[in-house]
Amino acid sequence: MSSSHCRKSLGLAVLAAMLVAPVASSAETPLRMAVVSRTVFYLPAWTAEKQGFFKAEGIDVQMKVYDTSEQIFEDLRTGAQHIAIASTESVIADAYKGGRLKIIGGNAQRPPHFIIVQPEIKSFADLKGKLMGVVSMHEGTTFFVPDIAKKAGLGTKDIRVEAVGGVANPRAAVARTQDRCRHAALSAEL
Repeated sequence: MSSSHCRKSLGLAVLAAMLVAPVASSAETPLRMAVVSRTVFYLPAWTAEKQGFFKAEGIDVQMKVYDTSEQIFEDLRTGAQHIAIASTESVIADAYKGGRLKIIGGNAQRPPHFIIVQPEIKSFADLKGKLMGVVSMHEGTTFFVPDIAKKAGLGTKDIRVEAVGGVANPRAAVARTQDRCRHAALSAEL
């Protein structure tokens, strides 16, 4: 094969490779993502955003932090948000009502939760008669309150429960009111 023929063949091969190779798009696809608080639970998403991993894949993530999950699910239903990192309980409850929301993945084997309390509360039994703040009455940690009561030897009516919103709000509630405790999460002992 002549050197001229080799150059032409190589040139055609390079041209063919350029034509079939995917072209990098400078336009980014917007993705509106809802999260319910600014906590370590969302660290993978915050890290991916800060490190530019989404942008490297052509995705312009616009994260919005909500105080309660109820508004997240309403915004998912209306299309105001495309995706959410949120609890599975609300999606399951929505499905029972004929809803169209879907779970596409998970990032925890069990809830990475703790109970944050006033200093005078030293044991589960000390929760008797106290008001426990939860993010929402319809999901997440709310469903662990009966387990907490049982572990303390209490009935489910012995611990009052109130939705106080995301992380910033419960801290203020705990600081304001002596009989409140924040059920941000449960420890692995339960």
